[in-house]
Amino acid sequence: MLTLRSWASPFWNLGWGDAEAAELRLALQYAAAKCAYPEGAVRVSVTYGNSISEEALATLPPREGGDFTGERAVWEGKFFTSCVK
Repeated sequence: MLTLRSWASPFWNLGWGDAEAAELRLALQYAAAKCAYPEGAVRVSVTYGNSISEEALATLPPREGGDFTGERAVWEGKFFTSCVK
């Protein structure tokens, strides 16, 4: 029996840059504020095939097991990123 640990939203090979990462951040912030996550946090994969800077990645949810304190607390239990290059 396969058990999924989390839902995933892969945004791979889209040619995205920092502008698209900023739009994604806004969409995720809206969803974090308005939606419930009874099945657990959603993994957001954005680095594979995209050219998003480290600075822009730092504005997205932390990596799984990362720092969810301070301003990043809004992401806890809702979204986390996985970085695959």
